[in-house]
Amino acid sequence: MIQFIENMGVQHAVNIHGDKSHPPLLLLHGFTGTMETWQPFIDQWSKRFYTIQIDIVGHGETISPDDVSYYAMDHEAASIIRLLDKLEVSTTHIVGYSMGGRLALYLKYAYPHRVDHVLLESSSPGLDSESEREKRRKSDHQLAVRLQKESIESFVDFWENIPLFHTQKRLSNRAQLKIRKERCSQQGGRLSLSLMGMGTGQQVNLWPYLPKIHHLFLVTGTLDSKFMNINRKMYEMLPNTKWFSMKNVGHAVHIEVPSLFSRLVYDRFYNEIKGNTGQENKNSKKMFTELESEDIK
Repeated sequence: MIQFIENMGVQHAVNIHGDKSHPPLLLLHGFTGTMETWQPFIDQWSKRFYTIQIDIVGHGETISPDDVSYYAMDHEAASIIRLLDKLEVSTTHIVGYSMGGRLALYLKYAYPHRVDHVLLESSSPGLDSESEREKRRKSDHQLAVRLQKESIESFVDFWENIPLFHTQKRLSNRAQLKIRKERCSQQGGRLSLSLMGMGTGQQVNLWPYLPKIHHLFLVTGTLDSKFMNINRKMYEMLPNTKWFSMKNVGHAVHIEVPSLFSRLVYDRFYNEIKGNTGQENKNSKKMFTELESEDIK
């Protein structure tokens, strides 16, 4: 059942499942998504985790002012930490997809004693040059203006056809309609503020900090060449990380191969947590693995 928790001017929509004695697992969706994207996994994951789903500011049922400062990543991160305080969660693990992964990595960087293991699905540490960030800010601004002027349905027509999501055309009609319904449930003005406050061009460059960040778990799809390249560079810089790449899968791994993704979190990510919680585990070795659906039972 969804509840609302207010912190720093934002009322986050929150849904919690599982036993509080289990490891906490904060679930962060992507741009134009909601907490609903994780719902198919909750029955299984809540057997081992205390799952915390939220709608990130600007999305879903979360309520926030029409002021871009409330949508900045540092503000949202601080608000989430206070939310965890109210839930009496001292340390959490996180699964974050795309934009949610960028937020998860920022939380790990800014609040290292509050965040332990983080699974980043098709995500990045931001852009590593000011020229790239400026170019992206201009691009995000154009999208933000589009969201303010067009209907949400018109924007979704455009958004679902960008190259990043081309592999989702292989999904069943039912699955595609479910994704579209979730996207169309948004408010264009709030998505616009999200882009201006938390877009990749606005994000702190976290690349220089990667060598000191432990307990990251990378997940990508081999057909998502952009994020394969980003994560390859991340893998080279990160200490002791695990990188799982899903064969013949695109950007939204959890949507395209849900059973594989579910077992990856339920088994391998959970086992990593149970083996390393509270430790840097500096003697652990890096590992890159390509997986197909039959590789995890």
